[in-house]
Amino acid sequence: MARGLFRFGILASALLVGAAPALAQTAPPARPTQRTTSSPLVQSLTTSDIAQAAVALSYETAPVEFDGATGLTLTTGDGLPLLALLQACDETARPQRCFGLSLQAYFELSAGAQRLRMLADEFNRDVAFAKAYAEGEYMVLEHYVIVDGGVTRDNLAANILEFADSVAGFAAAMDAPAQAQR
Repeated sequence: MARGLFRFGILASALLVGAAPALAQTAPPARPTQRTTSSPLVQSLTTSDIAQAAVALSYETAPVEFDGATGLTLTTGDGLPLLALLQACDETARPQRCFGLSLQAYFELSAGAQRLRMLADEFNRDVAFAKAYAEGEYMVLEHYVIVDGGVTRDNLAANILEFADSVAGFAAAMDAPAQAQR
């Protein structure tokens, strides 16, 4: 069982990453087959924009405040919890306009810390536009989406889906037997 866990107060005990075999059993939402789209352009983000993208992926959402940022928890169809936090916000605009999105997943650093750090190194090498790092007692996986200049709703959903797939792969690797050093 993956030892994954979010680090947000009361939610910490409720949002555990499930076993990797369960993650692999459900087919992911259909990926776009074309590079072009007529999807609406998003110039700045609100939690409503994130929720729309999550619903398009059949993910569940719940509002969250984390480290002073507003966002949503996103739960994939496989039960994988992700954190989506609005970033680079214009605090004076009403409604608030944000130009970045930080997608995060937290895993407990425990007895397998050395293996987790090795997996983080592999994640950093193999996954474009994302990073893994230790923060206190947690391993954090993070992907940052830049919205300045606008992105399509389909692109926003694709970023969330790609990050969820990367996190699921990381969780599966945590559950896999350790492989010999390369």
